[in-house]
Amino acid sequence: MVSDWGGLIQGFRYGNDWLVGLTGNVFSEGFYMGNAVGSFNSMMWLLTGLLGWLGIAWTLYPLLGDAFRDLAERSVRGVSVPKPSVTVQHGPHHR
Repeated sequence: MVSDWGGLIQGFRYGNDWLVGLTGNVFSEGFYMGNAVGSFNSMMWLLTGLLGWLGIAWTLYPLLGDAFRDLAERSVRGVSVPKPSVTVQHGPHHR
């Protein structure tokens, strides 16, 4: 976090000097520096974004499945499903 105080174009994550040492500088400078498409930073942003959305989907999918299953069981049994309490206000052109 301290390294980010220098702004977006300075600090620990921008130049990735640690990664240069780790990989022996086998990739081009564009891979290590900045956040252009194809750089290490852009790939990590994509990976962490996908993992984040996977976590959200993994959490919500079972909850939605349970809710829709309950709704389907109620409709099959003939139990009335409560209507939403929100009423839709139509504009002056609708009656």
